[in-house]
Amino acid sequence: MRVAGLMASCHALFPLCLFRLCPVSIHLAEHYDSRSYPLMKLIPLHSPVLHAALEFCAGPTRLAQGVLLHRPLPTITLMMDVLEEGWGVICGHEMICGVWTGEQTRLHISYLELMAVFLTLKRFQSMLCSQHVLVQMDNMTVLYSLNKGGRGV
Repeated sequence: MRVAGLMASCHALFPLCLFRLCPVSIHLAEHYDSRSYPLMKLIPLHSPVLHAALEFCAGPTRLAQGVLLHRPLPTITLMMDVLEEGWGVICGHEMICGVWTGEQTRLHISYLELMAVFLTLKRFQSMLCSQHVLVQMDNMTVLYSLNKGGRGV
């Protein structure tokens, strides 16, 4: 239980560690029932899945990797606008736009805005690779979702 707590509390310092917490939680659930056993019960640690999850988080390269403590300044800006009829984006000195199909026009505007971001990233992939991208748009829900890595919506 202590290992799971430590992994959860350090998730911001070790990228993907929280993702690796799932097999640890499953292993703990298989071997510990808080209603039946005292908290100090020893849990077997010989599971290959458990070992792989812990090795991933505690490996020397993962521990030395580190994380940024502040958000880096953007190196490139995407200015976009999306309407029910279509979308447009300016990236540097280039502009792209598109028209939604009849079926797409019936979708929620937030979905269309996310689709526009996806299409833009796909189109400018080589230009945006290894860049810190600032997306400017009027849909705060989509911006929140982008800033939270897709976990916001």
